[in-house]
Amino acid sequence: MFRRIDLENFRSFTKATLDLGGKGGTAKPYALIYGENGSGKTNLIESVSFLTQSMRTLVIGDDIARQRAILKNLRDVEDGSSILSQSMDLMDRAFEEIEMAASSISICDYARTVKTIGSDTDMRLVYSFIVDGKEAEYELRFSDDGKVVHERLNYFINSRSGRYFEIDGRNGPATILFGNGLFTNRRFKAQMKELVEKFWGNHTFMSILYAEYRRSNREYIEENVRQGMGMIISYLDDIVVSTPLDGRDPRVWPFEPISGTIPSESEHLLDAYEEAIDTFFTRMYTDVGKTYYKKAEKDGNIAYMLMFSKRISGTFREVPATMESTGTRKLLSMMPALLSCVDGSVVFVDELDSGIHDKLIHDLMKEVLPSVKGQMVVTTHNTSLIKDTDPSKVYVIDLDAVGNKDIRSVDAVTRTQKSHNNTARYLEGMFGGVPYIGMMDLKDISDTLGEKLGRDP
Repeated sequence: MFRRIDLENFRSFTKATLDLGGKGGTAKPYALIYGENGSGKTNLIESVSFLTQSMRTLVIGDDIARQRAILKNLRDVEDGSSILSQSMDLMDRAFEEIEMAASSISICDYARTVKTIGSDTDMRLVYSFIVDGKEAEYELRFSDDGKVVHERLNYFINSRSGRYFEIDGRNGPATILFGNGLFTNRRFKAQMKELVEKFWGNHTFMSILYAEYRRSNREYIEENVRQGMGMIISYLDDIVVSTPLDGRDPRVWPFEPISGTIPSESEHLLDAYEEAIDTFFTRMYTDVGKTYYKKAEKDGNIAYMLMFSKRISGTFREVPATMESTGTRKLLSMMPALLSCVDGSVVFVDELDSGIHDKLIHDLMKEVLPSVKGQMVVTTHNTSLIKDTDPSKVYVIDLDAVGNKDIRSVDAVTRTQKSHNNTARYLEGMFGGVPYIGMMDLKDISDTLGEKLGRDP
């Protein structure tokens, strides 16, 4: 669970801190983050996405190979039938994933993209999180050209906090410091130093280690690397980030949820998710009688398409998920994240309520938040949630007159009582983070535009 995120020169944050710390060194199980449009809510969630992607740059080639295999299967089974033809839409999405992955093989391009425009100092990100009941702190620093110039991890060694590793390239060739006991084998330690000298700067050391964990024999790694390092990598690998711009996360949803093709031996996965989706949507939508996958099998593969059986004018009609509303598809894409956080994972969700009815989100969160066993951090504009949520778990991004940003929980902004209606207080501006519209004459804007375009008055 995250206790704190410090950002310097990341997107719209020149310097900001999200403090999720609870009492006694714990972390809050959930947080709702508010702010006016453009305040940086999406940037905040992206800082966690940046962390997880920075760890995977050396294994992207492996993921591309898997995507190419999926495409080959799709081409092999396509025969013109309706389901198979529609499932070929997956090809386009897979190609997009491949293209995005290929452009992100080095972290440098991404780091240059997210560094604050016009900033003249390094981009710095520090993440503090709890693993196995103990706090870890991971720091990354990037130069203007997107290179990693400093990387550090602190965690517990022999019952006290200590340095696991620190690599510093700010003043010339990188200095490499590995903490005592991080590696139990001298040869393995020497191999890691060689990999740092080869890859570090374009890739983080965490990505180098992660690639070793992905590609090598697990027993071999466990014999040569301190157990705590493996727990940290596993923790970071399990983080789920859900944004409107993200595609499917294969770690939490092993196939395309709406349509696609899977090997016949994986049909049990399709059936298991079908049951979960059916339970989810029939509880939330009064007009949905059933959700199911329409399937067609050929040559050892199953082409599938998600269908909604909906009551329309007194008759149940079969509606493909591709024809469903933006809100329904948003709920479907968000469903794995919701299940993950109640199953013990750390989940960050951007624009929780995008396209979804206020009351539906309110009622859904009343069910989800008390059940969180991991951690759930969401951005939202649904103000009805504020009234029923602990003020210490409601955060507001506020901007001052010159654009500096402050992220604070409601109880840190001002004193609150149980009798207070914090929704109303937020909308009145007591906590900051609400939009203020200046005087606007739309007719005048329209007339001026028409004049510039040469239109007759």
